[in-house]
Amino acid sequence: MLRISLEERKAYIAQAAMEVFARRGYKTTSLQEIAEKVEITKAGIYHYFKTKEEILYFILVNNNLEKIDRFKAVDPTQNGKLKEPLEILRHIIRSYAHISLETNDVALLSMRERHQLTGKNLESFQQMEKEIFSLLKAKIKVVPQIKAHYDTNTIAYLIISMSAWFGYWLKNDGRLSREEIVEQSIEIICSGVLET
Repeated sequence: MLRISLEERKAYIAQAAMEVFARRGYKTTSLQEIAEKVEITKAGIYHYFKTKEEILYFILVNNNLEKIDRFKAVDPTQNGKLKEPLEILRHIIRSYAHISLETNDVALLSMRERHQLTGKNLESFQQMEKEIFSLLKAKIKVVPQIKAHYDTNTIAYLIISMSAWFGYWLKNDGRLSREEIVEQSIEIICSGVLET
């Protein structure tokens, strides 16, 4: 029999829990339902997670860690290949939107259920969100010719909220593809942000 590590088992349980949370909601989901989904006993869940909140925290934090790592790797100028302010800004927005869309299920869960986190879990999660925000802001500051009266906080909030809400209203069978929606959103943002 193939043995899996503790972290792999936790990730497996968390993935199953995320599916149940997404379908039924965090509050109405019981640990018993999660245990049944992964085909172990409820007591078996406690071997990996002490509480249901700990499972939610594990899901949200791992998603944020992945998002941070991936976005840190984004070079706004692509090693100097991009020189035009508009192309640099487009690249930043496009990169952030794609990273967010690839983890859309967790992003939706985060938007809907983040208020369930308490104490140190909430503090840690909020700190990670601040790190994502600061990272995005730093990349935006690389863009030359941002209009002086526009605050980089506002631009970062706009990009984050746009990307987060895609998951709620973007449908795979809609009039526009994901790529077209992202590109159209970039056009809308960029046409009002850069000096010409």
